[in-house]
Amino acid sequence: MITKTQKKTYTLTSNWQTITVDNTSVPFINTPYGQNNLEIEYDVQGQTTELPVYKKGDDQSIFLDKWDKSKADFAIIQGDKFQLMINISEKDKLKKTK
Repeated sequence: MITKTQKKTYTLTSNWQTITVDNTSVPFINTPYGQNNLEIEYDVQGQTTELPVYKKGDDQSIFLDKWDKSKADFAIIQGDKFQLMINISEKDKLKKTK
């Protein structure tokens, strides 16, 4: 579960910024619609874990197996018009859905 004290918001500019986090984190970047030539670069220092992603039509068992093997704290489920981040604490409930 993400608490309000763990959620942080930053406004990006054309200058490099250093953002430090104390918890396992997943960056979400909102970009304005209609902006052309927008490019965001980032560099991560320290340990990283690939985020398991399930997309509509993927094999659920392969996705869950990948998540188990990666031991990632979060996973992403993507639909046609949504994206949902799932905490590892909800993984067992997710395994029971079909």
